[in-house]
Amino acid sequence: MAVVNTHDFWKLLLKSNLLPKERCQQLHESFKQHAGGDADSKKLAKWLIGESAITPYQARVLLGGKSGPFQLGAYRLIDRVDSGPLAGAYHAEHIESGHPVLLHKVPKMTIADAPLWAVVQQQIRSRCATPHPHLWRCFELFEIGGNNFFLATEEPTGNPLQESRPGPGQPVPAADCARLVRQATLAIDRLHSMGIIQGNLTPDALWLEANGNLKVMNNPLDLPQAADWSKADEATLRRADYSAPELATPGTPPTRLSDVYSLGCILFDLLTGNPPFAGGDLNQKFSRHAAEPVAQAPQIPPQMFQTLAYMMAKSPTVRYQTAGDVANALGALVDPSQLNPPVVTAPATLGAYMQSLPQVTPPPSATPPQGMPQHFSPPTAAPFPGAPGMPMPGAPGMPMPGAPPMMPGYGAPPMATPVATPVAAPVAAPVATPVGAPVAAAAVPGAIQGESRATSLAERARKKKQVKRITQLVVLAILAIGMGGAGIWVLQNMPGENGDVADNDPTPVTVDPSNPPTIPGGGGNTNPPPTPQTGGEMPVQLIADDQQTLWASPTQGAAITLEGLPSGVKSVLTLRVDDLTGSEAGRKALEALGPQFNAAWKGWETTSGFSWSEVETATFGYGPTTPAAQPTIVVRLKGPTNLMSKWGGAQSVGQAPSQYFKLGAWSFYPLPTESGRGFAMGADSDIAAIAATGGAAPTLPLEMEQLRRSSDDERTLNLLFDARYLQSPQSPLSSGALAGLKEPVGWFLGDMIQAGLVSCQLDATNCYTEGRFIGSLAAEPFGLAESLRARILGGSKLVANTIAQLGPTPYWQSLGGKFPTMLEFAHKFARTGADGKQAVINIALPSYAAPNLLAAAELTISASTSGSGAAGPTAVAGGGGGANDQSVEGKLKKKISLAFPQNSLDFAMRDFGDELGAPVKLLGGDLQLDGITQNQQIRQFNMMDQPAEEVLIALLMKANPVTTVTAPNEADQKLVYVIAPDPENPDGDKVILITTRAQAAKKKYELPAPFQLKK
Repeated sequence: MAVVNTHDFWKLLLKSNLLPKERCQQLHESFKQHAGGDADSKKLAKWLIGESAITPYQARVLLGGKSGPFQLGAYRLIDRVDSGPLAGAYHAEHIESGHPVLLHKVPKMTIADAPLWAVVQQQIRSRCATPHPHLWRCFELFEIGGNNFFLATEEPTGNPLQESRPGPGQPVPAADCARLVRQATLAIDRLHSMGIIQGNLTPDALWLEANGNLKVMNNPLDLPQAADWSKADEATLRRADYSAPELATPGTPPTRLSDVYSLGCILFDLLTGNPPFAGGDLNQKFSRHAAEPVAQAPQIPPQMFQTLAYMMAKSPTVRYQTAGDVANALGALVDPSQLNPPVVTAPATLGAYMQSLPQVTPPPSATPPQGMPQHFSPPTAAPFPGAPGMPMPGAPGMPMPGAPPMMPGYGAPPMATPVATPVAAPVAAPVATPVGAPVAAAAVPGAIQGESRATSLAERARKKKQVKRITQLVVLAILAIGMGGAGIWVLQNMPGENGDVADNDPTPVTVDPSNPPTIPGGGGNTNPPPTPQTGGEMPVQLIADDQQTLWASPTQGAAITLEGLPSGVKSVLTLRVDDLTGSEAGRKALEALGPQFNAAWKGWETTSGFSWSEVETATFGYGPTTPAAQPTIVVRLKGPTNLMSKWGGAQSVGQAPSQYFKLGAWSFYPLPTESGRGFAMGADSDIAAIAATGGAAPTLPLEMEQLRRSSDDERTLNLLFDARYLQSPQSPLSSGALAGLKEPVGWFLGDMIQAGLVSCQLDATNCYTEGRFIGSLAAEPFGLAESLRARILGGSKLVANTIAQLGPTPYWQSLGGKFPTMLEFAHKFARTGADGKQAVINIALPSYAAPNLLAAAELTISASTSGSGAAGPTAVAGGGGGANDQSVEGKLKKKISLAFPQNSLDFAMRDFGDELGAPVKLLGGDLQLDGITQNQQIRQFNMMDQPAEEVLIALLMKANPVTTVTAPNEADQKLVYVIAPDPENPDGDKVILITTRAQAAKKKYELPAPFQLKK
């Protein structure tokens, strides 16, 4: 019942607990003097609002005869939103911190539907745990009074994007359109990575903040559903303006690709002022979506139109396949200074509010995790090159590195035929952190994603320098076995007691052909698995090998600890030294590293006063201030030791508990928590800082910390790094013995990776390698993993060409010839997946793969630097054309390999020319006359070991503006190539010119046969 007198209003106000009793009494006395005895409740309410004692919303509730509630848990209700996109939400204030929020009541019907409610809770948890600068922020889900749930979100600033536009039907400048839609796309990409589809994506879902930052207003309470097109209301028609054509079928739910289409419609709307197919009824709208091409309005720049055309392709398979692809394409059209989100000053109340919230961790993927098969046994048909039976350095009759060349047939026994090992059944084993199969359909083997134009530039520069191509071999070999050689380079960079290292002879490497590999996971145990009848654990379930699901992990250790490292560390290497020195497999891997490693080994023992046989684990840390030759090393010994007895004559610095010791160029700090079993050694400045903190573990950058938590301290090796640091001038790759690795490491990682964790487990039977990488916001994890896997295969082609040009000895030619095959084998047994936002790639190989890969890499370096033998002939791949046919026509008949996830036409042509070894020139003026830009994007390209002409034709068809072309001899295939002299040098040699069909006819160029029109 409505309240009509002031007496009842005051009673309700006291009951509501909005104000304390004393405050109500003061206000009551003041109102009596102001109103002169007037008892009108509405006048009282208006006066209290003017005194800022209550809000208009609170006044309405009290005048309606209710005392609230005005407090929901830790929040005080301020107002209710009655209209607009936020209608039904409550403006509220966190009582303790004073932070403003919006509260959204969860509908009862949602809670009553158990499966639906479970999905909603998972989405809320994902949204609360992973904020994004372009997503409406969610804070917490809380319950009040039993089965009444509310979602707390941020209170947005600014206005809906539609209200911020110049006016109805008015276009927005193209530069602003690219920036705004890219920001929206980054938000959608984040949602998709959580398994969330936006669904009803229109400009009404976009909010423009006062600083120019755009946010997508995704409410996790609103699950995407198939539209009910039977309603002919205004909202339904507006949704149809931005819906993909495949959604016209009743009951069809929205998908990631329909979200991409909707983003294209929004981009068109912003550019032109109207949706692409506005007007008409529902059927007319969808008919136009399905059949009518997108209009190239004059407000749309040509380069942007090409991106728009792919976003709004009629067929979902032709569209950009991820929102991340769209963000990459739009990023090239945005001013670089505006690529990052605007700097935002957080409200003073936010910190205290966030501290009051419960900690939320992201839920597992929405896709049920599948069992991860352990396919560790070697294949029957193709044993690993260098397996038992294949000679290694040091075997009887085989020369050691640096030995005189041997003539064929003298001293070298014939190669034994490897014995195929039976393939054991793959099994699914429990793992610490299961990684499920990706949500998307299985990728085509060899497809790669996540590479950028900068990566292409780095790769092209790398190819121009043979010596840098050599160093790539080391990277590929090391990465193939978990970067096991990373410790080599760290040690080789460390000076001995006098700043020098001894030159020791390498120890021969041998392999035991009687010890075939077995399936890991049980420590190499080949006994039958336990059963309930025998009192053991249940046997694991056999599953089929789908050639894609990630290998199961053979270890399940805890996360690595960084105790004893300095603050600011950006690269960490952990080694279980005892696993290497105390096992046959580990010793073989170490021995395969050659004489430089042995010298570095002895140098460290001299410097530290300890033998490696006394060490259990060693952790190496690098940071921006770490000297390149003096990393911080945390050593944990096998047992308690009198450390000072090892550091005789050391100078004491400081007082306990911050006391440390200085000996020559190195300083040492006994770790208080290790009781004589551990110490840190390094540069004096780093050790002093470590001692001041008592050896406490440093705080890592966010991405590195996330990867550290995913690490496994039972692995033989863990390498955790900040990818941006590795490419900085302060990193150990910028000088000294490591400098040669900087460019190939940059080539392998690309510019999409922010941090990585590479680990290796080496035991008597198996070599298991795992790489985890976190990319930029635009990098889709599964695609990023596929990109890295493809580089292993691409690198094997470069390795083959390099070895052929080294002029190797007969022995080295035999072993070196197997090196590329080893990498191809590693690629074959690599698996990719995604774990949250981490890209995962792992490889399962037999244990003898480690020494073979390391020996091959070490010998390749030795051969390339020692000049062993005369330069051999350049390798010629493929047939046709003849090995001596160096004409452009002849080169086009030879086979090449080219793969990238996305590249512009001009950069793709330059890469093609580098691979071909012939000049390729784009006639930009010709292309512009047909509305084609040199920045035309080519996506998901992957052709390995194919005739160069076929590769070129495929590139031009991919870049063709008409996407319906199926053959190069169609009239709509506008892009063509011709072989003719460069127009700027008519008297010069012939080159490959990229032009258009129309301009080729006008200039009377003869088209190659594949492009000649059908008769």
